[in-house]
Amino acid sequence: MPFEPGRSGNPGGRPKRDKIITQHLISELGEIDPETGGEKIRRIVVALIDKAMAGDVSATREIMDRVEGKVTTILGNDPESPLIPPPSPSEARGSSTLEWLQGVIEQGRKKQEEQDAALFKWKQENPQATAEQFVEQATKISREHLAR
Repeated sequence: MPFEPGRSGNPGGRPKRDKIITQHLISELGEIDPETGGEKIRRIVVALIDKAMAGDVSATREIMDRVEGKVTTILGNDPESPLIPPPSPSEARGSSTLEWLQGVIEQGRKKQEEQDAALFKWKQENPQATAEQFVEQATKISREHLAR
């Protein structure tokens, strides 16, 4: 049978597989933890929050991604236009697109470091802050840095 444009050769798509590991993880996380008497998932959540409260930036990011959703990285100054267009020929003179892109990445890295430092400083100044206050402050700092 010859190929017909506009018609899939596999209309049913790839067959779905059972998510055996996921099913076992969900089941196990719902089990009661003998040490705490609560569900195992609760113990993991508490440990993650404790790490974030201790200043672990990775734990903080994980919480923020789960609570607020992943933040779109804005490479330019305009939140309405999240992507920086490639450099014009006049901007690119004397440098390659790769060098330009490395500069953009470096800008993003510096902004992330500034955010991390601001959040760490706030945590040092507010050691008694609750997890909710910490997440609120992290969100505020992230939004402030995106607006710059």
